Amino acid sequence: MIEKITVPHLSSLPHIASDRRTGLPERLLRVIAELTKQIERENADLATGFPALMTPGIERKHELADAYVELYGELHETAPGFLSLPDDLAERMISAILRLREVTNENLARLDAAMAASRQRIQAALAAARDAQRQQGTYSAKGEVPLRANLTAFGGDYHA
Repeated sequence: MIEKITVPHLSSLPHIASDRRTGLPERLLRVIAELTKQIERENADLATGFPALMTPGIERKHELADAYVELYGELHETAPGFLSLPDDLAERMISAILRLREVTNENLARLDAAMAASRQRIQAALAAARDAQRQQGTYSAKGEVPLRANLTAFGGDYHA
């Protein structure tokens, strides 16, 4: 038996949650379409080099994903769920879900690449900081601060 999932963010989707004139399959199709568009926008942002955690719309993507899980679960609970849909609606549903999977797979690959790039930037910054520390040094063998370390705060290396 599938446990019903309650989603706190569904209230943020009033055009989907409160529209009782539209049946459950149609509401699910609307969520899938909006979620697909949101992920496509994120993929486009990631393709331009946006850091993974800075892409606009992440919160909205999560709200839509939660709504998708809830509505899909509700549809699955209805007897017999997808089997009771008219052929044209079932085809639209399957097509929409396949498209969502396609953009989601692309999104996962782009997020992995963006995270790897972020890790590389962090590693490069840390390596540069370590290298600068080695070159500059903090104390001399006698425990004194080298002249170069004192003067770099003034914008240049005055030690000739």
